[in-house]
Amino acid sequence: KKLDGSPVGLRGPWGVVRKGAAWTRQGSGIIGPVPDRGQAVVFEADCAWAPPSEDWPHQTLRIRPPWGGRPVRVKVPAGEQRIRVVLARPADDRERALAGTYTLRVDRPYDPSATGLRGYASDLGVLMRRIIIRIEPGGSSVPN
Repeated sequence: KKLDGSPVGLRGPWGVVRKGAAWTRQGSGIIGPVPDRGQAVVFEADCAWAPPSEDWPHQTLRIRPPWGGRPVRVKVPAGEQRIRVVLARPADDRERALAGTYTLRVDRPYDPSATGLRGYASDLGVLMRRIIIRIEPGGSSVPN
C-alpha cells in the first residue's frame, strides 16, 4: 500500500497525506493477509522519524497482527528507512478470515503543537510512505 491519499486498505485514524506520506496515529490500521496457523508474514514499511528534540532520538512503533497477542516493537531512528519484521501466527490459533487489520501504535505519541506546529493531530507516530505485508512463502511452522 502506497500512502497516496486513497483510503483503500486503511482503517482507523491516519494523518493527512502530504507529499506521498501519512503519519500513523494511535490505532491506525492496515488491512493485510492472515497466514495459515503456524505460518508468518513479513511486515515492511518505508517510514521516517524526525525527532522534535535531542532527547527523543527514535520512535518505538508497535505492530499488532489481526490474531492478537503481544505487539512487535520496532525502533524507528531519525531519518528515512525501511523497517522489516516477521509476525508469526500461533499454530493453535482459532480459524480466521483470510485478511485482517494490522494495528499500529507508538509508545510515545508525538504532539506537534508542543513545538508550535499547527494543523496536525496530537497523537502522531511515524511518517509512512509504503507498507508491504506478505505471507512468508513456505515458512516453517511456529511453535505454539
